[in-house]
Amino acid sequence: MSMLKKSIGVLKRGGIKRLVNIIKSQKDLRFSSPNAAHPHTVTIETTRMCNLKCRMCPLRTLPRGNKFVEPRLVKRVCSELHPYLDKIIFLGLGEPLMHPRFFELLEIANSYNVRTEFTTNGTLVTEKVARKLIDHKVYKVNFSVDGATKKTFESMRNGADFTQVLSNIRRLSRMENAPILEFEFVCKKENIDELPEVVEMAGMMGVDAVRTLYPMTFSKKDSIDNIDILKLSDIFDKATDVSKRNGVDVYLKPLTPCPMKCVELWSRPYITIEGNVRPCCFIGMFYAKTSLFYRGIDTRIYPDGYNMSNIYDKPFSEIWNSQKYQTLRKAVAEYHSKQNNQEWTIHDYKELLKGNADYCEICHFRFNTMC
Repeated sequence: MSMLKKSIGVLKRGGIKRLVNIIKSQKDLRFSSPNAAHPHTVTIETTRMCNLKCRMCPLRTLPRGNKFVEPRLVKRVCSELHPYLDKIIFLGLGEPLMHPRFFELLEIANSYNVRTEFTTNGTLVTEKVARKLIDHKVYKVNFSVDGATKKTFESMRNGADFTQVLSNIRRLSRMENAPILEFEFVCKKENIDELPEVVEMAGMMGVDAVRTLYPMTFSKKDSIDNIDILKLSDIFDKATDVSKRNGVDVYLKPLTPCPMKCVELWSRPYITIEGNVRPCCFIGMFYAKTSLFYRGIDTRIYPDGYNMSNIYDKPFSEIWNSQKYQTLRKAVAEYHSKQNNQEWTIHDYKELLKGNADYCEICHFRFNTMC
């Protein structure tokens, strides 16, 4: 989509104030301004419940709960950020469609002309649910699809039925006014050979894009270590060729650590079920102390240490440009300025991880080594 079409779309949804805010936000990110424009996107934790037990999911190591975000939180976010908010991403470690009032959340967003996006395992997208997604004008749906065969897919997504999930996706893609559809493919030793087939499958099913992710690893057995870089490069090349033939966009992760600017700190906060505002979705979705392993090196995340405040305690405008937020933006800008001046190898990144630095300095998400 061209920049002109995107701008016209923003104007139609939110008027000139929304468009100007997005432009200012991009400028603030570019120049690493400590004082940021209003966020144009907010990620909201939806639930911690899930109907699957996927092999690479953090819920395997974290306590599960029956918590759901309350509609009043979504209402509060939309009203406080109107007319600047342009999109809500309903995310988290659980399955959003298990939320008993999920469509009420979508209705609230629609009432403020805010686009919506969410990620699902696809098991609950029945014909009735698919029609309701279209009726509620969902902008984009990301499906977790990690294999092109029944054996591989079901070994990754424990509890899912490969045939049924594909049927659900195909039905939604064929409906009039269907949302943008994307496959999210978690790269592991067990499934990486099937990536080109998944891209081809996406084209045949009317899916718009395929995005690769690297797994979050919670033990020293890091399966991504066992994939040779040259082999991974070859598979990515094949997937790119298949995408061109099938008219599917592919978004492939870098082969080696590659630091990028932290978009989240300047435009996309994460808000937990409890209302805690956190800098990004990567830290935000962990609701308990977590250990992550990258090639055998343990990194601990203490998510409570990154609570900027709570949306029920303070107006969001006070939280967003508070001293705590501005201090973190300055620190991350310095990290990026220093790290962006070198070509990173896996060895370099491992040495950085050993230094017990502030998590934002070594962030797996910012370095494109996980997620």
